[in-house]
Amino acid sequence: MSPHVAVIAIGRAFETPCYVSKSFAGKPILKPELKLSFSISGDHRILDGAYTTRFAQHIKKYIENPNLMLISI
Repeated sequence: MSPHVAVIAIGRAFETPCYVSKSFAGKPILKPELKLSFSISGDHRILDGAYTTRFAQHIKKYIENPNLMLISI
């Protein structure tokens, strides 16, 4: 079995209230927003933290807009 150097954990999406803007009366408007958490854990003897961070940013971009996965092939 080959050594494993990284683990990605993706959580379940959940809705939370988020302030969008203010109405004409000056009161804030709450809108439900989907949130999702994920984490990456890697062996720093093999992986550089900067590469891992860039990889996490790519994963975030693809989760926010799944159509990009089809375009980038």
